[in-house]
Amino acid sequence: GKSTWRPEWARFFDGLAVYLWCEPDAADLPLRIGRDIPGLKVIQAPAGAKDPSALHVLGRDVKAEIEHLAATAVPVAALRQAAADAQLAVLEQQAAWVLEAADPLELVASEIRGRGYGGDIRPVKIVYLAATSRVLAMRTGAMPVHLLLLGSASSGKTYTTKSVLSLLPPEAQHVIDAGSPRVLIYDDAELQHKVLVFGEADSLPAGEDNAAASALRGLLQDNCLHYTTTVRDHATGGFTVQEVTKPGPTVLLTTAVRRLGEQLMTRLFTLELADDPQQIGAALRTQATIELGDQRGPEASLIAFQAYLQARAPWDVVVPYADLLADAIALQASAPRILRDFSRLLALIKSAAVLRHRRRRTNGEGRLVAETEDYETVRELVGDMYRTSVSDGGSDSVRAAVEAVQRLYPEKSSTETITTAKVARELGINPVSATRRLRTAIARGWVINLEQRKHYPAILEPGEPLPEVDGLPPASELVRVFRI
Repeated sequence: GKSTWRPEWARFFDGLAVYLWCEPDAADLPLRIGRDIPGLKVIQAPAGAKDPSALHVLGRDVKAEIEHLAATAVPVAALRQAAADAQLAVLEQQAAWVLEAADPLELVASEIRGRGYGGDIRPVKIVYLAATSRVLAMRTGAMPVHLLLLGSASSGKTYTTKSVLSLLPPEAQHVIDAGSPRVLIYDDAELQHKVLVFGEADSLPAGEDNAAASALRGLLQDNCLHYTTTVRDHATGGFTVQEVTKPGPTVLLTTAVRRLGEQLMTRLFTLELADDPQQIGAALRTQATIELGDQRGPEASLIAFQAYLQARAPWDVVVPYADLLADAIALQASAPRILRDFSRLLALIKSAAVLRHRRRRTNGEGRLVAETEDYETVRELVGDMYRTSVSDGGSDSVRAAVEAVQRLYPEKSSTETITTAKVARELGINPVSATRRLRTAIARGWVINLEQRKHYPAILEPGEPLPEVDGLPPASELVRVFRI
């Protein structure tokens, strides 16, 4: 029946030539079954005969006619390709305005700003580029851009994520708001070229030394989730091995109020959302605008644009100046995680090129060629994220907290102490935000807390010097060496 096919039945047809008689009102059935039986051939019901029984009722030679129909059956792959081509043509027409734009990324920013997003728009652009990296072709060692949105409660992490997700089609995302850490392993959702959203990092597999967490890390780094477990065979009473394999690439987006486990953090880019008074004020004004104005839905052409990119995945992109960029970055940091950071940086550049593919050339191998403009876009957006990553958490906000302690220390009297509250006043932020920044600084040794008792106010003083990390080199330097 057209509504009762189950993927696990495909194993019953191993080794057989399989033909599907397609009734007139079941045009979608071949595509569904064809996902599980790739060699399927499709017989289209002849006029006047809904099924083989109808041939018999009409007095026709059932055996001879079915043999003829089988000989002219259409491979399901051809039907799938025809359906994909037709859908791609529709999406291309729906997304024409975006495809022909000088910079679709700016259209995205304008759309989300117009729907009431207040303050710094850069986080939206970063999340959008990260989400777009799901459609990239992944060569050995390459990774898409997995993203952790980090910030205090109510700093806009979820709102930023949902703003971007509203511009992605349903088939491009898999959202797990809350549930067991093994839901990702055992649910039926496909993960290839999708954004995997854990609404809160608390729903991720807890700890780092367990099989579920290891499977997730494999998905993030190796672009394939592989999980092996033992299950009881109800027929024999014994145990058998069950393997779950889900191909990627898959982009992980999640939010948290504090950093996660070290092994997972090395696979994530951290986007720290501002919680200063200016940003909070902008967010408040935005909420007022939404309350007083008309709330409109997302622009349909922008959703069709991402559906078009999804339909054409994987996108094979080359960054021709990657070697020069690698040489420049190698001079700044030698930590092992820089290899993953560089891979993510390339993925962001490639994503920018994919968004602008109508204005990019392809090389002799058919690969889309990223231009230095794509790198400059990424450099302007992720400069602080890059410094945070290669300096092991030394974001601009953490550096500001360390520098505040350094300024306050020489000015205090012998009876004074530097507390979190004083640092918060110095920076003009709330104590909760100051605590979060200082927690990172203390963990890295850049600030020392002399108070060792729990639940007592911190007594702060300067620690080790902050690591010197230069920003990403400007595109002009790459152009000077690599003449395009």
